[in-house]
Amino acid sequence: MDPHLGLDGDVFEEIDIQQWGSDVEEIQQDIITQEYINDCYQSQFFFCPPLSAVWQQEIVMDICTEPATVISIGECEELFECDPTNYVVKQIECFTEDGYPGFSTIYCNKGFFVEGDCESDCFEEICDYLDNDCDGLVDEGQLNACGECGVVPYEVCDNIDNNCNGLLDEDLIQPCSTVCGNGYEVCVAGDWISCTAPQPSEEVCDAVDNDCDGLTDEDLFCNCPAEWVGILIECASPPLTCGKGYKTCECVDPACEETYITDCAALCVYVPSDSETCEPTLGIPIPEECNNYDDDCDDLTDEDLYANCYTGPEGTEGVGICQSGEQYCDAGDWGADDVAGDFQNDLCDGEITPKDEDICNNADDNCDGIVDQGQGMDPTDILFIIDWSGSMEDEIDAVTEALFIFSSYFADEGALQWGLIIGPVKEQLGCAYMTCQVGETCYQDECYDCGTLWEMVNGCVAYPEGSPCYEVFCKTSEYAMTNNPERLLLTADFSSFEVFINTLSNAKSMLALNTGKEMLLDAILLALHNITNPVSDIDDRQWQFGVDSTPDLQSFYLNWREDAEKLIIVFSDEEPQSFLTPITAPGQLSHMIDTVPDLKPYVFSTDPGPWSSIYNSNGGGWYSLLPDSGTMLSNLLEILDENVCE
Repeated sequence: MDPHLGLDGDVFEEIDIQQWGSDVEEIQQDIITQEYINDCYQSQFFFCPPLSAVWQQEIVMDICTEPATVISIGECEELFECDPTNYVVKQIECFTEDGYPGFSTIYCNKGFFVEGDCESDCFEEICDYLDNDCDGLVDEGQLNACGECGVVPYEVCDNIDNNCNGLLDEDLIQPCSTVCGNGYEVCVAGDWISCTAPQPSEEVCDAVDNDCDGLTDEDLFCNCPAEWVGILIECASPPLTCGKGYKTCECVDPACEETYITDCAALCVYVPSDSETCEPTLGIPIPEECNNYDDDCDDLTDEDLYANCYTGPEGTEGVGICQSGEQYCDAGDWGADDVAGDFQNDLCDGEITPKDEDICNNADDNCDGIVDQGQGMDPTDILFIIDWSGSMEDEIDAVTEALFIFSSYFADEGALQWGLIIGPVKEQLGCAYMTCQVGETCYQDECYDCGTLWEMVNGCVAYPEGSPCYEVFCKTSEYAMTNNPERLLLTADFSSFEVFINTLSNAKSMLALNTGKEMLLDAILLALHNITNPVSDIDDRQWQFGVDSTPDLQSFYLNWREDAEKLIIVFSDEEPQSFLTPITAPGQLSHMIDTVPDLKPYVFSTDPGPWSSIYNSNGGGWYSLLPDSGTMLSNLLEILDENVCE
């Protein structure tokens, strides 16, 4: 027999209708009053085959008989189109109003089918090497002549068709120069040739500075044409000591059969004036030029001569981060000072040329006209938590230097916000208005020389008990523990990169590295407690003796943005530690991190093992903590590239 389901879920065995036949006939033969029907006949609805919970049939039973008897059995009728307990039925293929393929969801809403909107991950094609409009083609109609995204590359002199127009090194011209002047040169087969600048040549008797050394017909005994006699020729060479002078052609004999060129001398030698005393070696002051000569007669040579310079590829100056620098003239040469302060010919100070690759920093680093290779930047909050204990000095220097280098080509458009927590630190009480010499420490408005960094870090054994240096640096002294606890500082809530880097720099210069209670697990807890799901309650926690925070525990939270990705980057040379009661456990933090899907933790440490439960949460990562700013910068850029670029 087939089973029936009651609306309350009970299963009844189907009764053979033929067995009921005689009973039904007997009941029909009795006199059945309306009152009997009202009291004894009861209708019940049962689910019927195929037991899909959407079909029902009515069965009328007489409950006044013993046992109850069936009066009538109705037809199996559809109750619902679908099972109301199964809200999501299936997904079907569809097309959006814009014609993009997608899927719509069929729902069972109160027993009836309802089709949701057609949703699609496809959108109008852009140039990003992906099939955005889901038509099976990638970047159709978007690629440039070279089959790549972005603007067509500039043609450069390398015997390659950079702009993909079928020509090599076409229309390339650039300025060139020699000691004699400026000109232009052209590119042929990857080489710059045919510079039109005047070329130096061997000095000859022609009243011209042929070798462009600032002297005319030097070391030559020159005859000159008779027709040159009396003609003044400009010059700027010894014995003239400065400015512009003149020379002329003069006759040796009355018949002028032999001639010579006079020395360079002041104009007054040739055109005397009764009102002025003639100084033969002082020429007429002229604007200073870069020629190792005192042109303006101020007893200075090549002073205050500056010029813009740029050594990057043609067409990149002024594009993206690329910009010109500056040179100055020294002894007739253009150049700039190197890092040691020594003048170097042709060095261009302050110029920025293209980087090898375009990193994700909202700037066009390789100066090709495309920012971050066409990628955007996701809104991201980045929190640095830095161990500020005495053993971290070199590593803190590396982090700070790496971030300063990063800031030189980072374009802050507001997508990224930066925060900073440091600890443990000590605030020097009673010294708010004191300024001590470098290497000295303030205690109760007096400055003291406390020796080496080792002595400061090991203050409890290095200094006599009760001495000022002991009171400041010994972690167990009454002064240090009670009046001046080691603190966790929320140094900067999320703000711009400029505010963040200035805050880090100020902390580096003002807060001594003389502590040892690295409460970084507690720092992570306090950074996250207001964004976990559910929010983590910290009301029952308190700092252990000798430890505190600014702000206090109940006020310690950061303003994470709801719509932003979130990164926590921890730097420490110690194992994870907690100085709260009850303590903060790594496993507890791992669970908290897992409840914030858009958060990734990264740890820079000397040993990956103790921190693994932290950085393995939500797909974070570990990096070796090294006192090397170059490696630090590379690692930080890798983190940003993985998480910030769309």
